[in-house]
Amino acid sequence: MSPTRREALLSAGGLGMALLSGCNGVLGGNSRLTLTLLNFDDESHVLDLVLLEADGNEHSESVVLREEFELPSDDSEEVGAIEKPDLVRSRKYLVRASLRDDESVRDVYHFYPDCGDRDEPGEELYVEVHREDDDAEPDIGFKQNRCSDSSWF
Repeated sequence: MSPTRREALLSAGGLGMALLSGCNGVLGGNSRLTLTLLNFDDESHVLDLVLLEADGNEHSESVVLREEFELPSDDSEEVGAIEKPDLVRSRKYLVRASLRDDESVRDVYHFYPDCGDRDEPGEELYVEVHREDDDAEPDIGFKQNRCSDSSWF
């Protein structure tokens, strides 16, 4: 016995919903963000880092990550680095970074994802500590990869 029109529509609707839910990663953006912390300074530092969702209504619900990282010093052979692959979901973030040992050294960055659901290259955010010369205070800088034109910003 062939299905009735109603049964056919229900089956097609169910199949469509199943297909759409399987594509949720593409439409919802399931790509992950890799965080790389770099210290180009001769001194080690403790970096306080906060990632806030850009579309949160309240501070408490916007905090995605609040962590401190001990960055090893740049020993001339190797930059002090910490990498956290696939740390959080890639989406718009307000990034706040400050140095625990010198709280006047702080900066803010607006991260906007650019890679969509691509696997290569993934989203990458770099937080860097620099010092121009021995008498200057360190400063914090940000970079991220761009997938749309393969350039760095």
